[in-house]
Amino acid sequence: MPQDITPSEGRSAGLYVHFPFCLRKCPYCDFNSKVAGPRERDEYIEALRREVAPAGPDWDGVIFSTVYFGGGTPTLYSPRILVDLLDLLRRTFTIAPGAEVTIEANPKTVDIPGLRYLSLNGFNRISLGIQSLDDDDLRFLGRIHSSADGLAAFHSARAAGFRNINIDLLRGLPGHTPEKWRDLLQRTVALIPEHVSCYALTLEPGTRLFELHQRGDFKMPDEQTSLELLEVTDEVLSSAGLQRYEVSNWAQPGRECRHNMNYWLDGDYLGLGAGAWSHRKGHRWGNVAEPPAYIARLFSRSSPVEEAEHLPAEKKLFERAMIGLRLVQGVRWADLVAGAPEEAVARLRRALHALAQDGLVWFNNGQVGPTPRGLVLLNQAALRLMEELS
Repeated sequence: MPQDITPSEGRSAGLYVHFPFCLRKCPYCDFNSKVAGPRERDEYIEALRREVAPAGPDWDGVIFSTVYFGGGTPTLYSPRILVDLLDLLRRTFTIAPGAEVTIEANPKTVDIPGLRYLSLNGFNRISLGIQSLDDDDLRFLGRIHSSADGLAAFHSARAAGFRNINIDLLRGLPGHTPEKWRDLLQRTVALIPEHVSCYALTLEPGTRLFELHQRGDFKMPDEQTSLELLEVTDEVLSSAGLQRYEVSNWAQPGRECRHNMNYWLDGDYLGLGAGAWSHRKGHRWGNVAEPPAYIARLFSRSSPVEEAEHLPAEKKLFERAMIGLRLVQGVRWADLVAGAPEEAVARLRRALHALAQDGLVWFNNGQVGPTPRGLVLLNQAALRLMEELS
C-alpha cells in the first residue's frame, strides 16, 4: 500500500482475492486469466499467503464487510486450500461476523462434498459461471461445461447449503432472438436463484472471438435486437421477483451483491493477487498482472504493486457520475460532488440536466440516477458525460 495513506478507522471495506487460472481460456475472455500447470498454481497460493501478512497492519481498524474469491476459476483449487486461505484472512484482517463471502465457480469444477465443505467453513454466497442453458451457446463460447453441468452445479450448491446463489448469463450471442432468449431466461428463473448477472457479450480486441468476427465467421445481433433482448431480460427477471438494481444485475430484495455495491458506491477495497487493484480514500494501486511475475516478487520479498495513482478530484467526480448512471437507485448528489471543484460540479450539473431533458436521467430529493431509457442507452450517456467533463 502507498505509504502516505493512513488507515480509515472504523470504515467498512471489501476484500478481493484473485485466482488467475482456468482449465481453458474462453475465446471471449479478456480477463486476467490463463491456463497453468500444478506447480505454478501451487506457487501462486504460497505467494498469496505471503502478500496477506504484510497487509494486515496497513488495514488495521478497517472492518471488511465482504470477501470475494474471483477469477479465473477459484474452484480449480481444493476446498481445503480455499478454506485455509479464508482462515488466514480472518486471522489477519477484521472481517465482520455477518460478512458476505462469495466464491466464483465454473460448473465443471464443483461437486456436493466440496461445496458443502465451503459452505460449512465460511463461504455463504456462490457465483456460478453458467453463462447459458443452451449447449450451442456454450460451444460457441468455448465453455468446458454443458447445460446439464450448469443445472447440476446449481442443484449441488443448493444441496450443499448455499442460500445465496448468483447465476452469470451472457446475452446477445449469435442466434439470440427475443423468443429464444425468453425461453432461456424462463429456464433460469425456474431454478429460483437469489441473483442473476446478465451481461451483453462484448467482443474485446485480442480475443479469439474478436478475430473470428473480424474475419466474418459469425454475425452479432443488430442494435434493435440487442435492445429487445435487454427488455425481455428485465421483463422475465422482474416477473420472477428479481429486481434490477444495476444495469446488468438483478436480485431478490436484500440479495444484492454487497461486494460489488461497495465498488459502485466508491468504497474502499483491498485486492490481493496478480492484477488485483486496491482503493482507499482517493488512492488506487494495482499489482503486477502476470502470475509468474507476481510469484517472483513475493518469493523475493518485493512488493507486488506495479501501478499507483492519486485520483484528481475531477477524475473522481467523473467516475462517481459514471457509477451513478449504472445504479437504478442512483446516488446522493451530496456524495457525488463531495470534494469536487465548483467549476467541475457546474459542468456536471449542466451535463446531467441535458441528459435529463433527453429522458436519460432523473433528479429527485437530492438523488440523481438513470431512467429506464437511460439504462438502455448507458453508453451514449457515458460518452456525453465524458465529452462534458474531460
